[in-house]
Amino acid sequence: MKQRVHYQRALDLVWTELERAILLNGLGEALARQSLYEGAIKIWFEAIAFYQEVNDLDGVAQLYAKAARADWWHGGYKSTWRGFSW
Repeated sequence: MKQRVHYQRALDLVWTELERAILLNGLGEALARQSLYEGAIKIWFEAIAFYQEVNDLDGVAQLYAKAARADWWHGGYKSTWRGFSW
């Protein structure tokens, strides 16, 4: 629980898209560790947008993989990937 608060406070202090993406990634990890998979997935999709803005394709790929695993742990793939277009 404390991790979430710290990440959210840190997000108020960041200046760049990359910093925001990194912090959102960490916040997603904190949520996933608490079995809050839906919240983690939403946060990771936010982070993906920031990684795309800075053209960090490794970051994009890693977060798609994390989101897919979290959705699998949560019980399926339908909720995460609905409306997703390749």
